[in-house]
Amino acid sequence: MTSLILTLSLALTNELAQSYQDYFSTLQEQVFSPRTLIPGPKITHNYLSWKETRVYFASARVFPTEQISPGDLGSHPTAYRSGKLDCIEGQAAASSGTAVRHFAVYLIDRRQKRPVIYKLPGMFGSCQNIRKAQRGDILFDDINYRYKPEMEIPYGISFTEYRIVQGKFKPTGKIRYARFIEQENVWKFQLEN
Repeated sequence: MTSLILTLSLALTNELAQSYQDYFSTLQEQVFSPRTLIPGPKITHNYLSWKETRVYFASARVFPTEQISPGDLGSHPTAYRSGKLDCIEGQAAASSGTAVRHFAVYLIDRRQKRPVIYKLPGMFGSCQNIRKAQRGDILFDDINYRYKPEMEIPYGISFTEYRIVQGKFKPTGKIRYARFIEQENVWKFQLEN
């Protein structure tokens, strides 16, 4: 109920989002939240494992703008579990400058006989960006900068919604736009639609 009220509040008044986590917390049918945090899995260069699940990175279905790199989850990843879905997010230890805006986000779907792993978009990536559609499909946003013509500094971002359908990433056609409130502060924004 609180999530619905926050969503309506953002939609009706174009309230500011103080952070991406603020924005994600307003999304309906959010799968992972701070309440679903769990101890992280064991991570090697080749796989991650919890007691009952071992998933190999090489088998991941990777979003087109992403790639799998050893150590991309860093040394202190955050893990979530909600029903038969797990998610782990982290950041490479060597991240600095604009790289701190990028996170490795792996979704593990255990609803089938064999777990399926997906690597989702990393720019401002978060497990809290993942939600379920009414039919149970997984939804998430691919977040990208918006630029004015001939400008090198972004003035805002777009949230392009994707759905996972039969193991593939498909755009839903829904896009939300936001404008940064403070020049060069990419963490605080106001939704435009």
